Amino acid sequence: ITESAAESVAARVAQFKSALSSLDAHLMYTKPPELLQAALHQHVQDDGEDSATLPVQHFVPFVGNGYIGAWLMETQSSSGDASGGGEVYIRHGRNLALPLPYEPLLHVHVDGGAVHEAVVTHYTQAAIHRIQAWRVDSFVTHQRSATADGAARVTVVLPSLTATGAEGGGNVEVTHTVLAHRTIPSLLLQDIVVMNPNPVSVFVRVSRKGEKRWSRVVTDTFTVDLPPGIDKNGQQTRQSHVYTVVTGTVDAPVQLTHRHAQASSRMVVVAVATLQLPSLLQVEPRMSTTLHVLTALNYSDPVPLSGVHEATQAARQAVMQTLRSAVTDSSVASLVRSHGESWAALWRAGVHMVTSRAHDSLNGDIINATLYNVLSQVRAPLQEPSVPPRMWAELAQELGPLRSDGCYQGHHTLQAEKLWSPLSSVESVQRLVQAWLITLEKQGCQGLLRAGADGVLQAMLLSMGGLSFRNLHLQMNTQASDLHRDLTFRRLNYGAGVHMNLSVEVQDHDYKPVLWLALEQQQTPYDITNDSKNNAKLSEQGDLEDRVFAEYQKSGQSVEELTRGLFSREGSQHVNMNYMRMQSYGYNGLD
Repeated sequence: ITESAAESVAARVAQFKSALSSLDAHLMYTKPPELLQAALHQHVQDDGEDSATLPVQHFVPFVGNGYIGAWLMETQSSSGDASGGGEVYIRHGRNLALPLPYEPLLHVHVDGGAVHEAVVTHYTQAAIHRIQAWRVDSFVTHQRSATADGAARVTVVLPSLTATGAEGGGNVEVTHTVLAHRTIPSLLLQDIVVMNPNPVSVFVRVSRKGEKRWSRVVTDTFTVDLPPGIDKNGQQTRQSHVYTVVTGTVDAPVQLTHRHAQASSRMVVVAVATLQLPSLLQVEPRMSTTLHVLTALNYSDPVPLSGVHEATQAARQAVMQTLRSAVTDSSVASLVRSHGESWAALWRAGVHMVTSRAHDSLNGDIINATLYNVLSQVRAPLQEPSVPPRMWAELAQELGPLRSDGCYQGHHTLQAEKLWSPLSSVESVQRLVQAWLITLEKQGCQGLLRAGADGVLQAMLLSMGGLSFRNLHLQMNTQASDLHRDLTFRRLNYGAGVHMNLSVEVQDHDYKPVLWLALEQQQTPYDITNDSKNNAKLSEQGDLEDRVFAEYQKSGQSVEELTRGLFSREGSQHVNMNYMRMQSYGYNGLD
């Protein structure tokens, strides 16, 4: 029995069940939502999970790395036209706010097929997974349509449809994976897998809008020789790929040019190089075809007209070098792995808040989506191998308490509605990202912001908890009335090799918030939920009603040693427990 297209999509979405249930990913129903909703529900929803009863959010799928970003805004129309989606943005001001008239992402269309589709934005992988099932009612009609104008471009070997009993139809499954590489900022990756489980060949059309909306461009090609390979007969093979290079200019926004006397005449020079592909692909019966498409993009600072030629040559050479290096020095698997490892290192810090079922409550789905969108629009120089060692060391120092003194100065941001606004359009996301970066900058977090995405995440976490550094003291300026749900902050940076885990635990019997603190040293992960038999509690002086507790994770330390407040670690460095000042504001419970 052939499964329906909706069931095919739902079955592949189920691969992301764990990430969706833990709110580490977002699912968008696209083509057609009324048919997919019920089918997806049975695979994704799991009673007791955080995501089980939360309202469906409509977040615009996005991938970015602070240098380039791509929005997946729309999908193919019902007629199969490849319209919308794949818009590329580059840096303008604080974030990726300057659109380019170039769309590098590939679109796939199956003649005679109706598409069913879902899009998964995976935050921890920093990738978009676009899952499609094309339902073809008649392979006879499909093949005739596909080969009518494609025979001149492909060699077609058609099996006997009558002999195979394949006069009917079936599904063609297509999966797109898109990511903006974190450690190679100018690189965009798109993997397309076309699976044909049917007894006859199918044909897919591949298209790219590219520079169709871009005037004043120059296009040429270059060839990259691939590393030698071995075919199925054990013979050495050599292949090469042809890439198209597009160079052009876009007008520099006023904000980028207002300091210059000839603002109106300044341009941003852009070069894009991407893989050339045939427009029609044949997929053999019960086989699959995979396309690995690398796109490199480089752009200049605003330059006057007299500097356009030189900037164009530099940008063109940069994208060619990026692709040659990526193709010859790395495999696609290693590129995906290094990208994932970089984001995994970034996500070691984070926040978890118990889900609330109250109407319009802020929950993990919106928090995770907001963190992801902000971090995706900020460079991560501490993760980029191309950063010179001296610069890397200077940026790393920005993460320490000395440089982050004064961050965060405002009221905690968990109740700032403007910082948790909808992410349903490109414009709303851009406004939200800018609001976050401006807020952090104005509230004393400039040093952390200079460190890139690692510092931005630390600043956002400090702001959510109302935490701030003052002369190497970390204090919490949050009122008890605001602490009504369990809340955990992971790996707050407290200097070289030392991180803090801070938890707010609301007591069941009196609703009083209790604070727990754990230290990680020398990059050793610590699970705050682990056995606490070696932990010690200590309280500040004051009335019982006003006490705030911290938990200190270090086996072998006595309560007396802890209450003296001084702990020595390597060399002459110290961590003083009194530096963690809990401004209690009278923890008398909640109304």
